[in-house]
Amino acid sequence: MTKNTQNSTKEMSSEQREKLFERIKKLMKLSKSSNPHEAAVALNMAINLMKSSGITFNDIGLSEIKKAFCRTTLTSASSRVPIYEDELVCLIKKAFGVMFIYSWLDNRKCYEFFGPGSRVETAAYATEVLVRQLKTARRNYMKELKDQDPMYYFYSRRTKTAMGDTYSEGWVQGVSKLVTDFTTITKEEQELMEKFKKKEYPKLEAIKARWSYGESSSEFSDGVRDGKKAYLHHPVDGSDAGRYLTYSR
Repeated sequence: MTKNTQNSTKEMSSEQREKLFERIKKLMKLSKSSNPHEAAVALNMAINLMKSSGITFNDIGLSEIKKAFCRTTLTSASSRVPIYEDELVCLIKKAFGVMFIYSWLDNRKCYEFFGPGSRVETAAYATEVLVRQLKTARRNYMKELKDQDPMYYFYSRRTKTAMGDTYSEGWVQGVSKLVTDFTTITKEEQELMEKFKKKEYPKLEAIKARWSYGESSSEFSDGVRDGKKAYLHHPVDGSDAGRYLTYSR
């Protein structure tokens, strides 16, 4: 890639770059035309555009991968997250056929999803819905324990946290029994997401998950019971995500 080509690519705005990607992709589709002349002209135009802008065939494929953020998180922990948090986001990742990392946005932790553009926004939205509901369910459950268990006031803060975490682990387990894989990931999509991950996050560090170390299984079973009240329905079309995300408490 020449110095001039590098400069021209850097000077493009994200909107200009996106428009250029779309134009090249349209030309690539035309290059498969049954009309030999039309196909040759389209391919030649696509190649010239890529040469002048420094865009490669690999870039064209990666442009299909988009990002979406969920700003509502279960915890603010950044180096070692509780296992129930990791399991919930991994559940969404599997259900919608996307990938995710723990990230930062405006100096706050967030969940960053990436994958085919038609799916990442839905995945981020689904995560926010379930995160809010888990927080509400956990808060209500701990309040019930406080009101009903005469020993509650004698528990240490660590014990109370462990009880809440155990409940949350059960809640996610309950949700997992209801959520099915909405999307089948193709081999091409998997490869594109892997390439995107290596390109965008070359120094990504692994995040460790911690268990709750809760001493009672009753919190877990109560969590499973309440988690089964959450539902994720496959969207019929791409409109109004709220129509297929419901919850009953």
